[in-house]
Order: sequence, then structure tokens, then C-alpha cells
Amino acid sequence: MAGKAGRSGRKKAGSKALSFGVTAGAGPAAGRLPPVPRRIVCGLGEAGCAFARDMWQGYDRWRPEQETLLRECGVTVDALAEYAATLKGGRTVTGPRGALGPHPAVRLQSHAQRTLLLLLRALDLKEGA
Repeated sequence: MAGKAGRSGRKKAGSKALSFGVTAGAGPAAGRLPPVPRRIVCGLGEAGCAFARDMWQGYDRWRPEQETLLRECGVTVDALAEYAATLKGGRTVTGPRGALGPHPAVRLQSHAQRTLLLLLRALDLKEGA
């Protein structure tokens, strides 16, 4: 049912049924999802790891390609946290001729935000109706 809002994606794990006909939490540990695999969170910073864990717990039935994308999302969230920390001192810098200009991290932050949006879109984790 592509083209109809809420019909082409997945429901969250806490929902009654997933869009592909599998009841969430119907496995051996109903109501409990397995922990995030180490291969996803290994090497991630605090922000990226927290993001990956939240996403992992919000959905179930992860496919291998989605796990790879989830890890890349975590890496990107870590980069965004680093850019935000860098920009706390100000979003402008003084150039070599004394003119104010945007901090180089502003552009990097913008690119990382777009990258994260593309990765999330590729994950295709939409709530169904």
C-alpha cells in the first residue's frame, strides 16, 4: 500500500502489530528486546551510543543492512555532538583580515545533519497506522 501515509513502514516495537504482519514482542522474551549488539555500539561515543540504544529499543526485527545504517547514524550523532561542543564558544570566527565569518564547524555540522537525515530515511523505520 505504498503511497498511503503510515502504510509503507514499520510500527514501533511497543505497537500491537508490525506492518509486515509480525506481532511485536512475540518472541521468547515478550516485551523485552535483546541488547544492542556490540558491533553496533563498539567505538561510539556517549551521544552515538545513546542514540543507537534508543533506536534499537524502539523497533525490532532489525535486518543486517539496517544494523549497519544504525551504526553509521551513531557515528554521525557523535560528530554532531562534537560540532555542537566546538560551536559553544561561538558560531563566528575572525578571519585573517579581521572580518567576522562563520566558524568552519558550522558547515560541517550542516553536512552531518543532512547525512543523518539521509541515513534515517534509508533505515525506513516509519510508524504504521
